[in-house]
Amino acid sequence: SAYEAAAAADPDSAPPHNNLGNLLSEAGRHTEALRHYERALELDSGHFETLYNYAGTLLELNRFADAAAVYDRALKLSPRDLDVRNGLITAFSRSGNFSEAMGLAMETSDLYPDRFEPNFNAGVLLQQAGHDAHAVSYYERALRINPAYLPGKLAVAKLLAGSADGKVRNPVRALAL
Repeated sequence: SAYEAAAAADPDSAPPHNNLGNLLSEAGRHTEALRHYERALELDSGHFETLYNYAGTLLELNRFADAAAVYDRALKLSPRDLDVRNGLITAFSRSGNFSEAMGLAMETSDLYPDRFEPNFNAGVLLQQAGHDAHAVSYYERALRINPAYLPGKLAVAKLLAGSADGKVRNPVRALAL
């Protein structure tokens, strides 16, 4: 491929290795992709795109703690990057580090109050932690951004109709959704 030729022609440059890693990852050849991402990072440890792509491939391989560590490195380079934040939230959550995931989700929601995904993710994580009343506020914020999102409507309706902790009960609002 052109990416292989570019990596061979310029073996001491990070971008061709990153691009070849992307191609291999998209083809499901994740182990080979990791080798190219690692080579790119040997050449340029602060290559943001490689860090992001490397972390995503680690996530695909269910290497959640490794993915979280790499996403964290990328986040230090670009603290407001929404994709990196969402990847890190996913990595934390899947590795069982729910408190870190929830904290970052709520922080991200505060940074991006007009974006659907961070608000919905914060709602999901808060609901999983049993903070139903707080989850409703994030779900509702997400639904103001994307009112047609059915899974969000269902989540809020269930919480408003009656939650396990008994704190959120508003069947009239639930039916209005």
